[in-house]
Amino acid sequence: MIEDSESNRAPSEHISGSTPGFENSTVPAPYGFYISADTTTLFSLMPDIGQTVSIALQIHNTGLMEIDFIRIYLLLNDFSERQVTYHGSIHLAPGAFTFSHISWEPLYGGNHTVSIVASINEFQSAIHDTITLTIPIPFPDHSLIMNEIMFNPGSDGAEWLELYNRSDRPIDIHGWTMRMDKDGKARTLWHVPLDIPDRAYFIFTDDSLTFKETYPAFTGIVLQPVDGWHRLRNSGATLRLYDLTDRLIHTIEYRPDWSPDAGRSAERVNFEPFDEVTWGPSAAIHGGTPGEKNTLFSQHIPQRLHVDIHPNPFSQDGDGQNDACLITVQLPAAHGVLHAVLFDIKGRSVRTLANHAPIGSRHSLFWYGRDDQGHRLPMGPYVLYLESLISTLQEVIVSKQVIILARSL
Repeated sequence: MIEDSESNRAPSEHISGSTPGFENSTVPAPYGFYISADTTTLFSLMPDIGQTVSIALQIHNTGLMEIDFIRIYLLLNDFSERQVTYHGSIHLAPGAFTFSHISWEPLYGGNHTVSIVASINEFQSAIHDTITLTIPIPFPDHSLIMNEIMFNPGSDGAEWLELYNRSDRPIDIHGWTMRMDKDGKARTLWHVPLDIPDRAYFIFTDDSLTFKETYPAFTGIVLQPVDGWHRLRNSGATLRLYDLTDRLIHTIEYRPDWSPDAGRSAERVNFEPFDEVTWGPSAAIHGGTPGEKNTLFSQHIPQRLHVDIHPNPFSQDGDGQNDACLITVQLPAAHGVLHAVLFDIKGRSVRTLANHAPIGSRHSLFWYGRDDQGHRLPMGPYVLYLESLISTLQEVIVSKQVIILARSL
């Protein structure tokens, strides 16, 4: 007898809306099932790279026959990776459900598209069901770092921040944020997927047009953050970089003495160690090195103190040629404390270039031929006295150099 009640009726599920002359679309099939999963069933929420992600599943038998075999596998990241996680016999009666789980170890950070595919009845016509999840995986610390900062560009320049991808694969910066100081507003770096190639630089700026006019040779990625720009205070601030999972990836606390001259960026000396004494003023002619190796970059630490002075002699006459003297100091250690003073031929101190300043292994100083009050000094020889405290070596290293202040003929 056919039951004629409301519970035995349902709207047609056929694409045309009805099935006249054919079997009703709502009649249970001999074999049918579906799988379900919830992101709240992740046993390891926000796992790190290499840790196991375990996802709980429910398998529902919606058919009229018992399910006696099931295969479950993963398709990862646009089906470029496939991983069989479970297959075997089960006994699942009609209308019943059971639990299972799959495991997966992410190899890199970012959003991972995980498609869970299940099929039943290995020896009959297979029936499949698929669900797709997006699982964010945090990036490693310092995978993306702040490498150079122009916080004091002068009245007509653009503020900018150079970031560098230290990892061996592209990093999608979609959803990354930047914060200034402890309670600063989170500024989204970019609003759509954008891969930064491995070992590549890119620039964030408050004015991309002015930046490109200042550095026309730069051909890399230049972006203006979609949520606005943190004004980079000349007095210093703390910048924090967060990935798409809101994990803190890198922090710098820049200070005005990192680059005291307007229009000159502060550069990181090296990618290790990650502390503030590895920064100093750029020695580049144009005031910065966006998209290029920093002028202060030091691959190897010298065995002794090395001082390079160029040009020497130099002329401070405003003709645009050799108007400043660049003094590059390389320490025989990763960092130290530098004291640098200029004396005239009578032994009087006329200019202090560094007053017990913490520096990295490579540091640049500029002298424009003026004293501590900003007055132009007369032509002649001057003695540069350098004193560096190297705490790791427990010694003070002293160097004396002669700089000639001249005039163009």
